[in-house]
Amino acid sequence: MVERLKEAIERARREREAAGGRPAGGSAGGRPAAAPARPDPAGWLALPSLEIDHGRLDRERIITLDRNNPAYMAFDMLRTKLTGALKDSPRRRIGVTSPTKGCGKSFVSLNLAFSLARRADSSVLLVDMDLRAPSLSTKLGVRKGRRLEDWLSGATTTEEHLVRVGDNMALALNEHTVRDSAEVLQSRRTAETLAAADAALKPDLTLFDMPPMLVCDDVSAFAPNIDGVLMVAQGGRTTAEQILECERQLPETLPMLGVLLNRAEEAQLSDYYNSYA
Repeated sequence: MVERLKEAIERARREREAAGGRPAGGSAGGRPAAAPARPDPAGWLALPSLEIDHGRLDRERIITLDRNNPAYMAFDMLRTKLTGALKDSPRRRIGVTSPTKGCGKSFVSLNLAFSLARRADSSVLLVDMDLRAPSLSTKLGVRKGRRLEDWLSGATTTEEHLVRVGDNMALALNEHTVRDSAEVLQSRRTAETLAAADAALKPDLTLFDMPPMLVCDDVSAFAPNIDGVLMVAQGGRTTAEQILECERQLPETLPMLGVLLNRAEEAQLSDYYNSYA
């Protein structure tokens, strides 16, 4: 499901060097060049624990935590390809987006995050960065009035805003829309908040559930803060032209790590995975 991943990362690295940017092994937003250190247990344990409603996950088809649906293996395969390709790279911030709404990017973000968190030796931070239409709180059944803008602006601390699932998964949730979302996403204060979260938690991978690319300019505004993009396409709906337009809108130094086809031949996939259950 992740195509051209290593090649795209290496190409982006070479292009940055040729353009006089940071050297190979560097990272965006002033982050350290070295790969993330192991998570600090104290930083994670300072976050309040979130009790998961497993029935809610089933209804929302978040299948990678309980693994009741054999299709979870598709996300495990994605996890393995992604972490393998990024093993020797300092680039650890991935935006998950789609050309248009309704393609399932939030579904993919949550399933991939839970799949990553099932590996005891890895840690993942998932941020609901779709400020125009946040949905992760709804999918998880969380109703605590969180405003991501407050955290990004520094009005609330990481310990106050983020919640923890187990010992190695953290969530930055949002329940309020933001009118001037692009301005918030490209602000210096947002970059500083994310850098502080990196320093406190040292996640192996950070996923950002982003808005659809052809709906607004939020992904482009946030591009300096991420190191690659996973594109979610909907089978029978998303066109090749839309995918190409999204790729054209990305900065040359920001690779599209792959295109994930969602809702494609669902019955046949289920039969295939059942044979391995």
